[in-house]
Amino acid sequence: MSPSRTLIVEPDDGRTLVLDNLNAAKESIELTIYELSDPQIIAALEAAQKRKVAVRVLYDWYSFPTDVQQREILPVVQQLKAAGIECRPAPGQI
Repeated sequence: MSPSRTLIVEPDDGRTLVLDNLNAAKESIELTIYELSDPQIIAALEAAQKRKVAVRVLYDWYSFPTDVQQREILPVVQQLKAAGIECRPAPGQI
């Protein structure tokens, strides 16, 4: 049986659908995201990691100016990594 996958398009699908899927995950979460700043989403990712779900986050880094990278993105990435979540930036433009 192949794993279930859910494509969620924001902002139209809303936070509830995202949280429901994160909270229901049993094996893995692979999240590709432009900007991650919602405390409830971050907490749900951390909770999933605590219940032994393999969580991986691919985030946008290169679309933001340096001050935004340092002020807004880096602290969230550090928080997720401290929780044991694999995080990496999506490739930049060539």
